[in-house]
Amino acid sequence: MEKLNEQPQQLIENKTANELFGEEKEHLYPTNIPYKCFETTYSKADKYSTIIVYGNRYSVPDFLVGKLIGIRIFAEKIDTYYNNQILGTHARSYGAHTWTTDINHYLTTLFRKPGALKNSVAFEQSDEKIKTIYQEYFLDDNRDFIELLQYCKNKNTSIEILEKAIQKLKQICPTNINKDKILAVIEKSEEPERKQNTDNEIHQYSQELLKQLTEIYN
Repeated sequence: MEKLNEQPQQLIENKTANELFGEEKEHLYPTNIPYKCFETTYSKADKYSTIIVYGNRYSVPDFLVGKLIGIRIFAEKIDTYYNNQILGTHARSYGAHTWTTDINHYLTTLFRKPGALKNSVAFEQSDEKIKTIYQEYFLDDNRDFIELLQYCKNKNTSIEILEKAIQKLKQICPTNINKDKILAVIEKSEEPERKQNTDNEIHQYSQELLKQLTEIYN
């Protein structure tokens, strides 16, 4: 494309497409939001909690089996929607009959069948850091590991925070690390932030109240 856009065009004073576009940009209005080019389609989530796009499967949350899922197909990604709410994003696959999954989409199912975790496609495609945590601390306790992932999903706790909590525990009790202790460390580390947020809300409310009283007095 770049090579074509740099070729002179005889009918337009031998200017290139890039030169012409440079002149045209001076007369264009700027956009407030990025321009998105995508194809819209729909697919019903099958029994594997996946939708099929051009022969490739992409996971959606397991409670949506049988539901019609909205899909936006970009060149580099697949966005999925349900009831106009975005469910998630997958990197687009250009292979043939591939599976692209997110383990968070299967936590409810895996909680009911924890023994299926180790051999699942979702676990195999998980972040290497997640797999390392499982192999080092939860190899014999699938259910606790799944509950830990559910907590992280519900609280938007990142893998970095999870790793930091485990590192703190390793300094205290390196031979006895489990789900409850990890969650206790995470909760403890989040207390100052929650307090700060509360203080900010109280401060903002107090300022607003003072402003209103001043207006009434005036």
